[in-house]
Amino acid sequence: MINRIKSLLDKISQEGRFLKIIIFRTDRLGDLVLSVNVLQLIKNYFSSIGINTYITFAVNSYTSPILKNNPFVDEVLEIDKFNRNDIVNYIKTNDISISLFVDKNSSLIPYLAKIPIRIAPRTKIYSLLFNFLISQNRSKNKKNESEYNLDLVKKALNIDENLTFYPKIFVDDKEKEFAENFLKEHNIFKGEKFLIFHPGSSGSSLDLPLEKYFTIMNIIAKKGKKFLITEKQKELELYKSKFLNKIKYKHIKQENFLHCELSLRELIAIINYSDILISNSTGPIHIAGALGKKTIGFYPKLFPCNSTRWGVFSKEKWKNFVFTPMVPFCDKCDKNCKFSPCMDKISEREVINKILDFMEY
Repeated sequence: MINRIKSLLDKISQEGRFLKIIIFRTDRLGDLVLSVNVLQLIKNYFSSIGINTYITFAVNSYTSPILKNNPFVDEVLEIDKFNRNDIVNYIKTNDISISLFVDKNSSLIPYLAKIPIRIAPRTKIYSLLFNFLISQNRSKNKKNESEYNLDLVKKALNIDENLTFYPKIFVDDKEKEFAENFLKEHNIFKGEKFLIFHPGSSGSSLDLPLEKYFTIMNIIAKKGKKFLITEKQKELELYKSKFLNKIKYKHIKQENFLHCELSLRELIAIINYSDILISNSTGPIHIAGALGKKTIGFYPKLFPCNSTRWGVFSKEKWKNFVFTPMVPFCDKCDKNCKFSPCMDKISEREVINKILDFMEY
């Protein structure tokens, strides 16, 4: 297959045309963030050998705003907005497909489109639909998901193994202006350090209990630090009903809660102005990492959810701190476990100390 790819590249060089590549990542928000660095890898590598590329990224529509302003992608295809036959006809002129995450769409669509080179991690279910499979054993969780994505592309396209790129999200001037004006409504002004707490999650992992979040936030507020609590309005209203105007959490005020529903790009713009984001293992913590922000993440000892695989992937590793309960690793969560609820074992005092430490530099 390497020879087949080499022949394709030689042909494209001779014809002087663009190499057309379509990449599939059709799962969740954080998964897409951990995949965007392959765009820079591909663009930079082929540019260095004199081949122009046209890259299409096929994603679900709710995650697609992550790719706005990204200079390394030429087209974003929101595949949940079209029927399968239309997508097949639209992408059939591509030379290579790369399925970073394998599901029915990311395997069947490139196969039906008869894309000559179809690359994916080896999988038992859909193997016959690809003609270039890379064995990675991702389930062993020895690397970050972002590293696995890079390794897949490097091995398939014979790219220098030493090349490493990190996820990036790009915010434009209009979005920065929006964030600046929006934050003024929460009494947060340009140049001021402030925190974001995002207590919710996508449900794919175990979370720090809400009571611990609000205990931490109450002490942070008492110390005069500014912060925002972000979530969808429905969840925020539940938080308010449970914690706002309660004696135990008396330092938390109405202005600490996001006052209106934000689009994903608006949330990105707000995170871009923050100093630290504190969250469970969910999309916003990866957004913050891709924006170069400091993060504090709460991860369980569930092996499929561990921070080695699903933590923030950034060049400045010191910026990304993980709290995890001091219990043994396990393969699945059992309510009868003697350590349950294990996330309750994370110390609020240690989290507060880390936040204050992070705010000093």
